Amino acid sequence: MSMQDRINDGMKLLDREFPGWEKKIDLGTLNVNRFSSCVLAQLYGSYYEGIWTLFPSNTGFFSRDDMAVRYGFYPGGDWYDHTDEDVTFLWKESISSHLQQETV
Repeated sequence: MSMQDRINDGMKLLDREFPGWEKKIDLGTLNVNRFSSCVLAQLYGSYYEGIWTLFPSNTGFFSRDDMAVRYGFYPGGDWYDHTDEDVTFLWKESISSHLQQETV
């Protein structure tokens, strides 16, 4: 699964769990590698509050952090071949596109 696919899944999850989330993101400060300005921190106050809210219990043998990686909220894991800047850029582009689709 590509990083873009993970981000798309994360956006779908947020669409379900936090309607209107994309309007609350400050793209100028968004940084997926900073727990104070990542997508979840901007929506829930902190990265950890976000993963505890979205993933209230560990899912099978996956930890909450594994789920955050799976949904593109954190750029980690063995498959990781992108820089933090790459992933932040993908989120910014994806959110911008999501916002444009709403105005159409």
